[in-house]
Amino acid sequence: MTSAAQGGAADTLYAFFSHARLARVMSFAVLTTVLLSEGIRPLIGWPGYIGVLSAEVIIMALIVLTRRRTINFARALPISLAVFLVWSLVSVAWSSYALQTLAGLALQWVLTFLALGVAATRDSIQIIRACGSALRVTLGISIGLELLSGIIVREPFSVWGISGNIAFGGPIQGVAGSRNALATMALIALVTFAIELRTKSVTKRVGVFSLVGASLVVLLTQAPLAWAACVVVALMGLIIYLLRRVRDSVRRGAQVGVVGLVVIGAVLAWVFRAPLIVLFSAQGTMVFRVELWQRVWQLVQAKPVAGWGFVGEWPHNNAVFGFINSGLGHAHSSALNSYLDVLFQLGAVGLVVLCAVLGIALVRAWILATSRKSSVFVWAPLVLSTLLVASVLESTLLSEWGWLILVLVVARASRDLPWRHDPLTAEHHDAPTDP
Repeated sequence: MTSAAQGGAADTLYAFFSHARLARVMSFAVLTTVLLSEGIRPLIGWPGYIGVLSAEVIIMALIVLTRRRTINFARALPISLAVFLVWSLVSVAWSSYALQTLAGLALQWVLTFLALGVAATRDSIQIIRACGSALRVTLGISIGLELLSGIIVREPFSVWGISGNIAFGGPIQGVAGSRNALATMALIALVTFAIELRTKSVTKRVGVFSLVGASLVVLLTQAPLAWAACVVVALMGLIIYLLRRVRDSVRRGAQVGVVGLVVIGAVLAWVFRAPLIVLFSAQGTMVFRVELWQRVWQLVQAKPVAGWGFVGEWPHNNAVFGFINSGLGHAHSSALNSYLDVLFQLGAVGLVVLCAVLGIALVRAWILATSRKSSVFVWAPLVLSTLLVASVLESTLLSEWGWLILVLVVARASRDLPWRHDPLTAEHHDAPTDP
């Protein structure tokens, strides 16, 4: 092959991997793959799922490589998130299950790279549109399979844990793995679809239909967690709406007042947690959770500082997790609480670092949402709040799709409101808009 032909092939490949349309397709593919992970793995197994993620990593690496001139690598990975990843990696040194830790780390780092790749090559509205499309597919498949199981076939689809309860009004879980996970996805979808409709990213018909569908999914899950998250997200949305409309000179004082109200609200919620559990009809699900948390807490006390070692989703063929699940009647794959799960796996150090990641991201997202004119910036704090609330009763932040969305939000907030300045402005490093 002549040098001219080689140069022409190289130029063609460069043009292909640097094209905005490929970045758009990849962002949708990555989000859809991870959101549907609980539905994909029963069909193709872990080897097939790992193969799909590996192919996406290769393609994403080539996209990032060809677009390296438009990416500010100094801000691509927030410092707080990097510290958490390093601490997770270091935990293999004292892990009681080193092989499982390495496997969990590999999945965590793959998902982190994919999320950072999407965040670096797409701007905020493009990420919202990709999330909206992926969530429409995920919720659509979930409700479709539930209808097929409960009304048409009238047989449970045990491969996905679908019992066909939609014929009786729920609860449903679709292909999310649990009703709480599906409810959380549907709540994030509601926020995403509302922003899409507000920014006219989709037609009015598609936007309204999507909102109605996501609301129906939330209702059918019958998840107590959904009601609590709805209240928190609605209050945050109202506060952001009011703060966006006050004068700049008043906004700072109002922000301080909001912080004080949030602290007071958090204290009151803890003091009156028992009646709140009854109010949101969660008392029926708390008995087995409390027993599980007590088992995990016993192990936390044995290694409170550094934890037992990162693993992500719990493996079942392990003595440590076998001890936790023994006698519970159900083999749990998490602590059903992200914060307790991180405390168990990475100790107090890991929990403090995770809280720093969440706190810094929430502050950045909040400032952007209340000070920037575009409605696009409202998406991040509402989605992050949904994840934080859901993490009280589920290990959402350690799940594949929860971690992916968390990294997306953290990375975009860091890029849109950087605290590390460089000679070039953020606009010069932002991803180009689709043609």
